[in-house]
Amino acid sequence: MSNRIAAVTLLVLSCGCSPRSSGQQSVVLPVHQHGTTVWTTEPWTPTAAELAELESRITDVSKLKPDEPRDTRSITSPEKYFRQYLPYMHAGKKWVSINAFCRVPTYTDWHQTYVSVVDGGDCYWKALYDPVTHQFSNLRINGLGG
Repeated sequence: MSNRIAAVTLLVLSCGCSPRSSGQQSVVLPVHQHGTTVWTTEPWTPTAAELAELESRITDVSKLKPDEPRDTRSITSPEKYFRQYLPYMHAGKKWVSINAFCRVPTYTDWHQTYVSVVDGGDCYWKALYDPVTHQFSNLRINGLGG
């Protein structure tokens, strides 16, 4: 038992994250916070109703399979993850990029700064949300590393 506790503690310390905590589970970040280029033609800020609709449907992510055909994983209980929403427009169409993680990083304020993690398995995933059709797509789950 103490070996398991030590292993979990080491894992948490090594990724610079802390386990899930109560409080706010999601935040909208401006698209310029994303670590890579997003093709945006104009700024877009989702309304409270659009965000409420996204939040009410977040469990639908569990129905998705990753875009990678050989990846058979899925996300269980996506509502329990911390989520960063990055709204943008591409070719006149609204999108919300979702960046999700199961542990809050201790090295940055996730409410203000985009969280980028390499590997980490299903603790970290991304997806797109279409606020017009209310559909999720493009699920990408981080690799296991090693």
